[in-house]
Amino acid sequence: MIQNNVESKLPSNIDISQLKTVLERFMSYPDSRIKDFLVEREIRRIQIQAQIFKNLTIFSIDRSKSLSKSYELLLKGFEKDKSSFRDLTKTFLQNSNSISSFLNSELTTTKMFQESERIRVAYHDIIKTLTNVSDNLEDRIREFKIQKFDLNREALNLQSDAKYAQAECVVLSGCFGVFLGFMAGMGVGSYMVPFDGGVVFLSTVLASMGAGSIFGQILEEKINKSARNRTAKADKIYEKVDYVNKIVEDVETFKSGVQTFEKFWTGHVDYLTNVQQIIENSSKGNIDLKPINTQSIFSDWNRAKNSLYNYGINVEGLRIWH
Repeated sequence: MIQNNVESKLPSNIDISQLKTVLERFMSYPDSRIKDFLVEREIRRIQIQAQIFKNLTIFSIDRSKSLSKSYELLLKGFEKDKSSFRDLTKTFLQNSNSISSFLNSELTTTKMFQESERIRVAYHDIIKTLTNVSDNLEDRIREFKIQKFDLNREALNLQSDAKYAQAECVVLSGCFGVFLGFMAGMGVGSYMVPFDGGVVFLSTVLASMGAGSIFGQILEEKINKSARNRTAKADKIYEKVDYVNKIVEDVETFKSGVQTFEKFWTGHVDYLTNVQQIIENSSKGNIDLKPINTQSIFSDWNRAKNSLYNYGINVEGLRIWH
């Protein structure tokens, strides 16, 4: 199938002026504020990805300059041979093969594609890892919330138990006092002890109830203390949830920043894929590369060259890589 128009997707110049603060925080992410193995592990992974991102971006700056020069060499070569593309009297096959041979010289575009794809994949891998970090932290948040729920439920049950602890102790002690009083009253009657059995009975019951009341207060305070301890633990878990939620928000922001770089290099990969397709089709005679089409291609090359050059200048200009 012959195409009369060559369409290519070019990456736009990267705009990261608003990302400087985000990237600086990403590359200097602090250690965990809480003692939790999983959270500490995931924060360490964030720090490692930040270092990888930094090294990769320094590398990408260097390669963007190199790739820009590769485009420039292709354009200079085109300027020398452009007269061969102006002769409209040449046959389609002659014209097409001439262009295909030129584009394939020294496998320039293939090397450019491989370098751009390597950088794109590396940025994508960082995004995948950060996504996994975010997922693991979300799982940990759910576990924290379950722990918090259980502690609050236990605290409420203990508070409910504490309300009845003293009364139950008084009642039980009173019952025990009745038994002791009854036994004591019987003893007074049997041994003709000069004490009123009723007084002994009542005294024994009241003493038991008093002791039960004191014990009940102690038990109530102990239960309330346990409830307060569980509430305090629940509050600390709430602080953990709040802290880890903020980490997840940070990770999503960092992902967005890295995606900006991935998108830029994906644009170049897509464009070079298109160029390689043009080369393949032209060598088979499946595409009509007329002079007007070739001029459009080289105009795109010039835009791609400038885009890469601007990337190198703008990203390096952030001055956060050393």
